[in-house]
Amino acid sequence: MTAPIFHMIANAPKPVGPYSHVVEAADWLFVTGQLATDPDEDSRPLPDGIEAQTHKVFDNLRRALAGAGAGFQHVVCVRIFLTEFDRDYATFNRLYLEYFPHDRLPARTTVGVTRLARGGIVEVDIIAYRPAGTQTSGNPRHRPGEPSCCVAIDASRIERLRRSHAAAQNRRSGDVRSLPGA
Repeated sequence: MTAPIFHMIANAPKPVGPYSHVVEAADWLFVTGQLATDPDEDSRPLPDGIEAQTHKVFDNLRRALAGAGAGFQHVVCVRIFLTEFDRDYATFNRLYLEYFPHDRLPARTTVGVTRLARGGIVEVDIIAYRPAGTQTSGNPRHRPGEPSCCVAIDASRIERLRRSHAAAQNRRSGDVRSLPGA
């Protein structure tokens, strides 16, 4: 088994804490919980309401998955966190079905919580299984069935890019410690 790869996805939202967007271990992808933050402008307020936040969360998850060469068709487990469980559960379920086919629903847990980062009302994390040879385009705008303009990048190149990105983030934040494993 190869060492895990810790992905920082260029067009995914800026992390609100110290974590990777996706951790890839063998054929498994562990995608960090996503809020309804704007990947293009982190300072924008979160959208209002469960519908707008749910759609934005799934857009952010799609970006993270695509950056690791996967899509919603690879998702096997979903965890949902709602701050207003009784109010938002039914609406969330209706919207959730837009992202997964009725005959291929992932395992799922939904939890009512008292608070989420940045004032979010919904957060979702996922686990995906992407067997070797089934990687989709790394282009987050790529849709299944459309031609892809991207080329595959080998794992060592991805790791070098990840380290370079993490080092640049550390320089911007003033953290000059060396990266583990560098």
